[in-house]
Amino acid sequence: MALRLATIIDLPRLLEIALDALPEDPFYCYLWAYRDEYLYDHQGYWLQRLQADIYNPAYTFLVVEMTEERGGRIPVAFGIWERRGADRGANERREMRKERDGSWGTEAWNFHRLSLQNLLSAYPRRDAPPARLDACNSTLAAMTQYFDENMPSRFNLELICTHRKYRRRGAGLMIVCWGLTEAARDRVPASVAASPLGEKLYLKCGFEVYGSWVVRAEEDDGREVRFQTMIWREVEVR
Repeated sequence: MALRLATIIDLPRLLEIALDALPEDPFYCYLWAYRDEYLYDHQGYWLQRLQADIYNPAYTFLVVEMTEERGGRIPVAFGIWERRGADRGANERREMRKERDGSWGTEAWNFHRLSLQNLLSAYPRRDAPPARLDACNSTLAAMTQYFDENMPSRFNLELICTHRKYRRRGAGLMIVCWGLTEAARDRVPASVAASPLGEKLYLKCGFEVYGSWVVRAEEDDGREVRFQTMIWREVEVR
C-alpha cells in the first residue's frame, strides 16, 4: 500500500469509496435518510463536495492505493486532515500549500467552492430531511466553535473512508498515523468526531474520548443520533 495526495483524476473512485463506506455510519444514515429515493441528487452533491475538498487549501486530502492482482493500482481509502489555528506551524503549512499549488490552486478552490454554494442555493438538498439537516449543521457548528475556543491549534480528521472490500489491511491506520505524525511535529493535538466504526482504530492510535454530542430535530418524533469527539494529545505517535 502507498499513501499519496489525492488528485482530481481520483474523483470517480473517491465517490465510489465514500458511497460504499459511509452507509455503515449511523450519523450518515440519520442525516441522509432520503438518499435512496434521491440517489442521483445524493451522488451529485457528494461529487461536488469531494471535488471542492481536493482544492481546499486548508485540507490535506490523502489517498491510500493498493496494487491489484492484474498489476494496476487502485485507491482503496481516503482521508481529509485539516490543520486549524493561526500559530506559526499552521501559517507555514498554508504558505507551503500556496507555493505548491500556485495561483491556479487558489482559482480552482474559489471556483469549486462557489460552484458548490451555488448548487446548494439553486437546488436545496432533497436527500436529507430539512429539520435533521438544520440540526446537524447547528450541532457541528457548535462543536467546531467549542474546539476552536478551547483547542484552536490542532489537526482535525474531517473524513476518512475505506472501501469495505479492503478493510482491515491497514489503510485507515496509514491515514490516521499521517495526521498524528504531523501533529507531533507541530506539537499540537489532533481531534476527530468519531463514528462507532472508527472508535477502535482511534483508541488504538492513542485517542481518548473527549465528549459526546447529540443531534436531535425537535419535530422528528424523538429520533436522534449520537457521536463521540476524541482527542489525541501526545507529542509522539504510539
